[in-house]
Amino acid sequence: MTAQKIGVAVLVAAVTAATWAGPQAVTPRFPTSDLVIAEEIVTPPAATDTDAAPFLQAAIDRTAQRGGGTVFAAAGTYRIASRIIVREGVTLRGDFSAQAPGAGTLLSITADKGREDAPATFSIERGGGLVGLTFWYPEQRLPDPVPYPWTIKNATMPANDNQTVADCTFVNAWKAICIGPDGNELHTFRNLKICALKTGIEIDSTTDIGRISKVTVAPAVWLESGLPGVPSASALRDHLLREDTVGVMIGRSDWEYIWRLEVFGYRRGLVFRKGARGTTNAVMAESRLTGCGRACEVQALNQVGLSAYCCEFAGTEHAWFGTPSFDAVVQFHSCRFDGVTANDGSGVVTFHACDLATADVTCVPDGQLTAMDCALGRATLAARRVRLLGFDAAKARVDGLDAAGDVMVHAAACGKAGEPVVWGDPPPFPRPKSDALFVVTAFGASPEREDNAAAFQAALDKAGANPGGGTVYVPGGRYAFRGDIVVPTGVELRGCSDVPHHTVSGGTVLLVHHNRGAESGSPFVSLAGGSGLRGVTFWYPEQPLKAPEPYPWTVRALGKHCWLKDVTIGNAWQAVDLATHRSDGHRVSYLAGAMFRRGLFVGGCKATGWIEDVQFNPHYACRLPKDLPRVEGERPGDVGGRVIQFQREHLEGIVIRDCRDARLRGTFLYAAYDGLAFRGDCRAQVLMHGTDTGSRAVVFEMTRGARVDMALTQLVSLGDWAQAAIVTLPADRGTARLLNSQMWAGPATAILEGSGTVRLEQFNTLTGPIEARAGRLEVLNGVFDRVLSPHLSFSAPARGEVVGTLFERGPLRVEADRRHVRTFANSLSSVPPALDPGDVPTQLASGFEPGEPAAVVDTVATRGGGLRRVSDNRCGAVERADAHSGRYAVRLAGVSDDPAYSFVYQTLFKQPVFVMPDTVLTYWFKPLNESGRGTGIDLLFADGKTLRQSGSVDRDGISTFPGVKRGRLDAWTQITVPLGKFAGNTIVTVMAAYDTRKGGGRFESLFDDLRIAPELSPAAWRVRLEPAGGRVARGTQIRLVKEPSVRVRYTLDGSAPKADSPEYKEPFTLTQRGVVEVQVTPLTLDGALSEQVFGALYEVE
Repeated sequence: MTAQKIGVAVLVAAVTAATWAGPQAVTPRFPTSDLVIAEEIVTPPAATDTDAAPFLQAAIDRTAQRGGGTVFAAAGTYRIASRIIVREGVTLRGDFSAQAPGAGTLLSITADKGREDAPATFSIERGGGLVGLTFWYPEQRLPDPVPYPWTIKNATMPANDNQTVADCTFVNAWKAICIGPDGNELHTFRNLKICALKTGIEIDSTTDIGRISKVTVAPAVWLESGLPGVPSASALRDHLLREDTVGVMIGRSDWEYIWRLEVFGYRRGLVFRKGARGTTNAVMAESRLTGCGRACEVQALNQVGLSAYCCEFAGTEHAWFGTPSFDAVVQFHSCRFDGVTANDGSGVVTFHACDLATADVTCVPDGQLTAMDCALGRATLAARRVRLLGFDAAKARVDGLDAAGDVMVHAAACGKAGEPVVWGDPPPFPRPKSDALFVVTAFGASPEREDNAAAFQAALDKAGANPGGGTVYVPGGRYAFRGDIVVPTGVELRGCSDVPHHTVSGGTVLLVHHNRGAESGSPFVSLAGGSGLRGVTFWYPEQPLKAPEPYPWTVRALGKHCWLKDVTIGNAWQAVDLATHRSDGHRVSYLAGAMFRRGLFVGGCKATGWIEDVQFNPHYACRLPKDLPRVEGERPGDVGGRVIQFQREHLEGIVIRDCRDARLRGTFLYAAYDGLAFRGDCRAQVLMHGTDTGSRAVVFEMTRGARVDMALTQLVSLGDWAQAAIVTLPADRGTARLLNSQMWAGPATAILEGSGTVRLEQFNTLTGPIEARAGRLEVLNGVFDRVLSPHLSFSAPARGEVVGTLFERGPLRVEADRRHVRTFANSLSSVPPALDPGDVPTQLASGFEPGEPAAVVDTVATRGGGLRRVSDNRCGAVERADAHSGRYAVRLAGVSDDPAYSFVYQTLFKQPVFVMPDTVLTYWFKPLNESGRGTGIDLLFADGKTLRQSGSVDRDGISTFPGVKRGRLDAWTQITVPLGKFAGNTIVTVMAAYDTRKGGGRFESLFDDLRIAPELSPAAWRVRLEPAGGRVARGTQIRLVKEPSVRVRYTLDGSAPKADSPEYKEPFTLTQRGVVEVQVTPLTLDGALSEQVFGALYEVE
């Protein structure tokens, strides 16, 4: 930029600052869904070669200094030759047309051409947004594209919440949007069109949660832009498919919601990989990844995995590809595939009601695959565990099945087809009929006043008296209240935030000082029918977070057709009441915050209501601006745990009662007693809901005839009051259908009472068992991760079925009366392909007594372990009067010199142990001080992997990571860890370890009676049935191939053998037509039933 142009920029900025006219209503060239209210309006420079970035930055900075709001860039072309930072609480908004991007606000970017590693052109601070803009690189050309840095990236800052990009077009970016790898939360990417020549969106290091909604990544965005320099369609498509281009790349994101994502024409459409700080769990709905080389690639996920519902995948190389490193669970429900659909890893992939007719499905021996009630084409499956249940045998071509594996094929349909879960397309978001603007400061409101209730009410009443109502705007700042307000019909009360925002970012904050202790008092804000709230934050300065006290509802709707959008409620006792009065036609979009007793209540609606993108989390009450008024002494860092505990015990998060058509999408909450509750006569459709740390993550207490359909739920029951992920209460009489669910942590997957029906259709659970105490339970195509005995139990009054459900590492255990509960084709034991120990021992046991294998003394395990900031470390067998058995135990002790992070891994044994599928590690553990509870046994395997890094848990569901506290002080506790997931591998080092980031000081603990051993001999794992399942003629004899030393009991009715089941002596004959499921159990050396169950499925003709 020349000196003359710099002077012009400074002059214009100064003039603009001097003539600020206050908030203004803007009439853009193109229609919008809301009234545009701008703190600043910027127009394009007259000289087209002028860098407009300084103009925009100056306006952004001024707006940030005034407390936040929107900078509106009018339609026209803005040359961007330098970088821009979108400040906290500020939205840069343009005039937007998706159909004619060049006719709106066009940002013509020339900054950092050829410098791919330069900082992003636009950095967004927390609470900031970019809305309604078109990003264009006028000098970008094919076939020789020029690299540029990211167009947009999050700024690096603490409490990095809420970066939003919405209603934008990226015509020809090199790399469009990046979030991470620095820590971040709560990104929102909504209604975007992107053509990127390298990467469309990249996400990493995101915690609860991120949202991608209605995003398209495709060459058509550039080809149909109408802007100069558009390449030929063939040149662009050749580049995107030839080069290593990626539509969306996700590293770590805890809880990513992906809805209506479309990627077309990229080498790789959607990729999940390991990130800088871990991996992802995600759900995806109504998305299309087509025309790509590899439509969806999964390299790594966390064990919760990925669930996709109503999606389409098509690729010339792969429609879906689990790479050799894929070891988690992926679930597809009601999806369509065209192309090779391959599991090349050791993970589990399940399909339910999917169209695989034009797919070529493959699975390598280490993987597992189920397909239930799917249209099948070609399938080549060498997997160790396969279920193909319900398909057209005349059209399917199935090859490569492993006769020695846990394989069952049955063409008849297994489940009745249900109606899809539908969010639909809601009507346009409500807004006042009139564009009249009323600014509260013109009525006497001020952050300096002790009570702004009268001033606000005067502005609201004025707007209510205006024909068509209007918008009452509240500039950024903190406004104290000691009285309530009512929003009249046709009026919207609106703050300065145009995008989702967090308490930490300030903005328009309404401080509620009155009605403390009056739970049943009048609400602070009452919404008359047909009125709404947008862009405001509520805060209770006198609410003690350590011991919260009652207040009335923050917001209550008094009638129908009320709305809330981008509203944050920081620390309410009760947040939003849409239940006291009929609230038909309500719209809630991005309601966020922390509540103590009640969150969002909806009830009595006879017409459709819409709720989307709810975000409840205790950090809205604890992650605060330094100067936000609060109870003395309660700093942001010292109350989070107390808030979580209180919410787990008391909070009813989202409650739907007596609603005829409730629609929920993308809702999430962290910490509650009841996360999501349905009561009374409900009809509801729920697409993508998450409860994290709910005592009852989802709970049902419905009347007969009520029905709730849910897809893509993620449910975590955790804490001192935890019951289960899914709970039906004794009074429940309704029907709940959950499709493609994920559950983890806590004591139980489900506890079901009442006489209603629950259908779990495809799920992955890493938590405890399912208990059906009454009613009807239908379980189809599920996956259990944990060793449980049993996985499912049915009490006498309960009825139901369990079909095609897996325990990842062995037989699914169902405890039920088979007269009332049907079990069919569930997982059995599977023999890994590399199960040959050779000369390697299969067990190791020592009580550390003389004559038993001796522990190595004071030797740090350099491979697979190591030492960091621990002094005076000691490890070895010592004589103890309190040994668990005998006279000796191993003592581990030392001093942590760094409370932030220290560890030591001491070698106990360096002798190989071959791991069988039923190998179990057991040891006794006694912590001698509190820090000693953060110690444990770790294992190093021959392939370099360790037990602690595997995600394994013990039989009580506690992580095997040594730093996780376990046991009771000065008491012996037995730790039992199944090692079947490592079958075929060899343990090379056994270690005693201390590893913590929350320690400091001395640690000391004892270990005794360590044993690593299988239940069965290697010979028992070579048992097999001949023929190995399939279609056979009536009268076929079934022979059990085994060594003479192996004894086996068997059944012919699909139940696991018991102690009184017949022992195999000679071949048996299949005499009746129909389906016969044979199960066999080898006996241990002492004649007891083992835990392993093998079997096969026969169709007797």
